[in-house]
Parts: sequence; C-alpha cells; structure tokens
Amino acid sequence: MQNSTHEMIAPLPQLPVYFSIHKTSSELVPSHWHEHIEVLMVLEGSMHLSIHDQEYTLTRNDIFVVNSSDIHSTRTPGHTRILLLQIPHAYIAQYVYDFSTVRFQEYFCCEAMQCPSSFLDMQRQLLTLAELFYEKHDGYELAFNARLHDFLHTLYLHFSSRVSDNKGQKNTARLREILSFIEQHYREPVTLRSAAEAAALNPEYFCRIFKKNTGITFLEYVNQVRLTHIYEELLTTDDTVTDILARNGFTNYKVFCRMFRETYGDTPTAIRKRKTKPDEINGQLLEDTPDTVRRQNALTADRS
Repeated sequence: MQNSTHEMIAPLPQLPVYFSIHKTSSELVPSHWHEHIEVLMVLEGSMHLSIHDQEYTLTRNDIFVVNSSDIHSTRTPGHTRILLLQIPHAYIAQYVYDFSTVRFQEYFCCEAMQCPSSFLDMQRQLLTLAELFYEKHDGYELAFNARLHDFLHTLYLHFSSRVSDNKGQKNTARLREILSFIEQHYREPVTLRSAAEAAALNPEYFCRIFKKNTGITFLEYVNQVRLTHIYEELLTTDDTVTDILARNGFTNYKVFCRMFRETYGDTPTAIRKRKTKPDEINGQLLEDTPDTVRRQNALTADRS
C-alpha cells in the first residue's frame, strides 16, 4: 500500500492479482482510491479503516473488502500484520455479468458474524493463498489461481448485491480531484479556499462534502498527507526534523509533535532509532509469516 491519492497497483509475475503479507509499525495511509477490489485480513495486531464517513476497527481474523474506486484510509497502531489481496476490477468483470453494478459486503467481523460457514470458507481460502504464495512449490500459480477463484466465488455468491445507481458518484469524482490537488501542493501553504476554487465549489459546500467522504476536516487531511511524507523521510534520510518539516509544508511544530505521537506512538527521534528493528514487539521477534499463516489456517479448519 502506497501513500498516494490514486494508488497504482501492478500484478505479480504469473499472477493476475497483487498479493502480500504487509507488515507495518504504526502506519498511516491517508484517503486514497484505486480501481482494484482490495481485501484485507488482519493476522496480527489491529487496523483502523475509514470509509464512507465511518471508522471500523479490525482485529485478528477480521476481513474488510474495499470496493473499486471507494475512497478510504487506514491506520495501524503499533505492529500489525495484514494479508493484502488486490484484484483488478477488469479481472472479475470477465466472469460476472454487468460487474459495475455489483458491490461486495465490506466489513466481516469474526465475533459479530458468529462464524457462519461461508465466512470460515473465506478465511481458509485467504490463508491457503498465503501458504501457496510463500511456499511457491513448482506449479503453485495454478493452485493459487484455483483458490483465488474459490474465494471470489464465495464472496460473490454469499456477500454481494446489485446497485442500480451510485448517487454519490459525482461527489466522489470531485473528491478524487481534490485529493490529487492536495498531493500535488501539500508542500505549499495550501488553503481551504484555494482547494475549493480548484474544485469549482464554494468553501462551505466544499467543507461538507470533504468531511462527509473522508471523515476528517480539510486541514486534518492535509496535515496527514504531510505527516506520512515526513515519516518516510525520517526513515530514509539523515536530515534534521526541522528541515524535513519545512520541506513538507508543516509549519506548526506543536501540532506536528501532537499528531506524530498520536499517529506513530512515539517521537521522531525514537522512531529513527527503532527503524533497524522493524519486526520486534517489546523486544520479542515476530513469528515468521509462513508459520503464522499455517497456524491460523489450522485453527480456522478446527472451527469449521
């Protein structure tokens, strides 16, 4: 997952989708969108996901499906491991008639769903994809694609619906333009008025649709974008914090310190010291990803 407004996703060699186990440490990804259908399953830790002006907290074994072009943001407090599957819209459209009218259920909470068989099937199918992907036996691509189709069939058969019209399509298109504008100008002293003018909207209406679609104010979002770039530069450069803030348009040091600690759980200096130990939690190494996946797949099978 990239910190960008429109996320460009490339499929893996020999596979029609993008797949990974994404390990994060207090990561923030501001509002963005992509054509792909995105499937997230929490393996360890937790994730906060904001979409349609609602926030969800995903914990272990929960699944979330982000439908194509939906604007969303994610935040992971502390160390988290996420199974990430991104499927091109056009790939599913080959098999499903008029797929543009299909929407998948988004939130699958393990506890709230009381583990129906179809939900357990999806958990097993995703974990099996992970095992195949990491073991990479000869011909694994054939087995991976077969299990991928099993997962998509379960998702489509049990957790999809048809929608006749997307009433928010016009506002969503406008918001994408606004997010792109912010990504291009976040280093500058960008203002709400300048963004509203770029979107050809009056400031009051602009504020309403922005908050409704992102769940935060315009200024909060601009600072989030700046914060993610600052965080990346802290880990990849030796520049001073002052220089990095100035380069990324963050002028209020007090606000920066508060937001940084709230988002990443520590100071910039402490984050830099920890950057060489990405896989530790309180001094204990995380289990290898394949071992984690095998154990959870076995537990899921026992519950069915």
